[in-house]
Amino acid sequence: MQTKLILYHGSNHSFDMIDLSNPHSWCAFVPKEYKEVSKMKGKYIFKDQDITTDVLFKIEQIVSILAEKEHISFDYAYEKFVSSNTYSILKRTDNLYWAESAEFIADEYYREKLSAKQQ
Repeated sequence: MQTKLILYHGSNHSFDMIDLSNPHSWCAFVPKEYKEVSKMKGKYIFKDQDITTDVLFKIEQIVSILAEKEHISFDYAYEKFVSSNTYSILKRTDNLYWAESAEFIADEYYREKLSAKQQ
């Protein structure tokens, strides 16, 4: 049985068909930062524990906060967030930044942006 998924691109109102039984067909639709995770063998590790789901869920929460606060799309908020120093810090699992609340990290993102404007 073949499983297919129809992917709708809201930004340009187009559709794509993805064959879920063929992982190679997914590659074009995986955001750049998720591809970066896969370069790390697909995992964020902390003390020999796989925390990938925790980190990716945290990123989703943070980006949702930014999108809502700034009245922008999730995709645009994601692009802005992953280009920040706050995101770079979040990706390093050794510093436990990923264990902070999404609200705290979003506030840190805004502090970073404010600091950059003041310089």
